Amino acid sequence: MARALLLFLLALLPRLLFWQATEDRELAWSLCFVGDAPVWQAQAGALAASESSRDENLSRELSLPLRPPAMTWVVSALWDGRADGAWKVRVVFALLGALVAPLLYLLARKRLGERAALLAGVLGALATNLILLSSGPHSEILYLVLLLATLFDQERLREAPTSVAALRWGALHALLCLVRVEHLLTFAALAALLVIARAPRWKTSLGLASAALLVVLLPYQLHALEATRRYQDDGGPALPRNAGRPPQFLDWQPDALARLEATPRCARAATLAFLDATMRTRGARRVTAADFDVLRQAYGALPEPLPTPFVALYGGLNFFLANSKEADGGFSNEALHRPPPLEGGDALYPPGLRDVLPKEGELNLGYPPHLHALRHGYALGFAELTGNPGDALARCGKKLLHAAEGAGGGLGAAGLPVGLGGVRRSVDLATPQQLAGRCASAAWIALGLLGLWRVRRTPSTWPWLAIVATKLAVVLAFFGYARHGALLQPFLILGVAALAAPWFQRDAVRRRVRWAGATLALGMLAYDAQRTLRGAELALDGQRVSAESAAEDRGHRARQLEVSR
Repeated sequence: MARALLLFLLALLPRLLFWQATEDRELAWSLCFVGDAPVWQAQAGALAASESSRDENLSRELSLPLRPPAMTWVVSALWDGRADGAWKVRVVFALLGALVAPLLYLLARKRLGERAALLAGVLGALATNLILLSSGPHSEILYLVLLLATLFDQERLREAPTSVAALRWGALHALLCLVRVEHLLTFAALAALLVIARAPRWKTSLGLASAALLVVLLPYQLHALEATRRYQDDGGPALPRNAGRPPQFLDWQPDALARLEATPRCARAATLAFLDATMRTRGARRVTAADFDVLRQAYGALPEPLPTPFVALYGGLNFFLANSKEADGGFSNEALHRPPPLEGGDALYPPGLRDVLPKEGELNLGYPPHLHALRHGYALGFAELTGNPGDALARCGKKLLHAAEGAGGGLGAAGLPVGLGGVRRSVDLATPQQLAGRCASAAWIALGLLGLWRVRRTPSTWPWLAIVATKLAVVLAFFGYARHGALLQPFLILGVAALAAPWFQRDAVRRRVRWAGATLALGMLAYDAQRTLRGAELALDGQRVSAESAAEDRGHRARQLEVSR
């Protein structure tokens, strides 16, 4: 365990040096990777504040299970969202990130040998994109540490299963689902491997693991179902007492009022206001149930009940957004703000209607197209894919390219030899775009994949391959994030170590590698230390970043980031 501890310290130092090197050190995240960190900050601040002072959008996010809950729990336990406490978040997530290196070493030691395992640990400690993942409150690093931890019990269940290992394995996978819902796919793949490998007592192990997973997930799943029902019934403004009565409103017939009452409360007030104003514009004196079709004519959708969540509601919505032409392989919510059809022309609708539609970045469940996208996101996403297969295939290619940029990268806090910075797409990490950086990343990925291919017949390494395959499937199905590609980096590191393992059997090579590894690690740390003491400059779109301007950037749009070495 002494070597595992040394690897932990080796990984922690560049993370702390990276944090202190630039003008964004007072923030809870690095400008090299903003991601969803502002969301977690806002939610932590809202939870720490009184309910009456919360922003309306934040209150909705906290009331509805839009996202998995684990990051909200972790960040709000550490932080109240105020600037003076940001350092605690950076320290805790740096410590989490530093765990990756010893975990890689311990995973590889039995499978690849001591020296190959040390190589994996050193590379895991120094990989730049893994440093970025742990540079703030990012779900990716929490997910990665828990995922690597499950692989120890995966091996126990394959070789010498126990009831305790099976229960612990299932519980860990449940926690992973509370971090990222799509982990259920990875759990299914890893469970299938126990069957394929004909593990002893695999039926008992999977039964116990499934039971543990259900027991851990069930309390929050019941909460999510109840929260969704409660929001649907009580989550919007109440109708005025005189709703549907002249003179303030048109004369709403009983069937129209019954139809309005059947509308989810989150959309009820908006439906009343829109339909009344539209029928008034058209010269009507009363509103009937048949007039609700005007909503479909205007928006292409009718208000419907919220979907039933599994942990979170956002799966279908994200599938639609990720596969829309507006996303173009990355993240965008522009598809939510497509102009409504307004059949018959604007003259048939209230004046200025387009001016009061939800603005960019806002999810308004009182607006039928948004509610429709939340409920029917998977169907809408498949329609985007099948509507123009050629364009959809091109977007999938871009997703893989973005992920590959995250799976590559340099070493150390400065990203040597390719450097830091480059294009930082919306809510993603910055990746170098120069030819040298792309070539270095491509070579790194090729070596990692070659190493994984060489050990493909070894059952103990099958989980590595399964994780890579399922993560690529998630990238293809959802957003093409470089940060999701960075989740593959530990497994590519294991592939590189597997490729190098046969060389370490030679005495001469072992001695040289030992000195080369020590020189690399110490050299990187020395370079990172002097860079931190000197201070590194940040620039966004050519404008130098100060401590004040750093806090203004929320990572919502693509930007060019430059970081001095």
